[in-house]
Amino acid sequence: MHKCYIRCGFLKHRFIQSPPANVTRPTSNILKEAIFNVLQHKLYYDFNNSSVIDLFAGFGALGIESISVGSKNVLFVDSSKIATECIKGNLMTLKIETFASIVCENAELVPDKFIFDFTKTAGSVLIFFDPPYGKTDCLIEQVLRLQKLFTGKAAVFVIESNQKIHLSGFNAVYNIRHGKTLVSIAVL
Repeated sequence: MHKCYIRCGFLKHRFIQSPPANVTRPTSNILKEAIFNVLQHKLYYDFNNSSVIDLFAGFGALGIESISVGSKNVLFVDSSKIATECIKGNLMTLKIETFASIVCENAELVPDKFIFDFTKTAGSVLIFFDPPYGKTDCLIEQVLRLQKLFTGKAAVFVIESNQKIHLSGFNAVYNIRHGKTLVSIAVL
């Protein structure tokens, strides 16, 4: 395991644990900071009035960072039991478990109704998509599925991939490249 630290908010400089490298591919600290800079300083995203869904959550770094900047309703979804146990441990260590729900399941198997009900009281929805590289078909399928589900609701999609993903139907798209990784932040 290696440690990753939280870049902003009330948990700034606190460390979180990650599972072994063969279980997850963590978002780098530099890229994570760039994502949150766009969300906070270009989009002026209101984390206090949002629900956050961290699909393919790994050890939960993006969702935990969201809690640190004000979100009080985060859903972590990952198919790995090791990863979800790591998320649970991180939440407990940071004493923020009351702001989170964890689902150990493939993202595509989580029912739309469950996701919609989780977010129905929020003013907006922020969804992180960070599947294993090489799962582009699954990534596109999940983006389209949730784009349809949240049509008419304020939603922002943060999509991390090792290749460019064609996105249509969004009001604005911001792209960040760091090494082999491309992040698209798309506003619905």
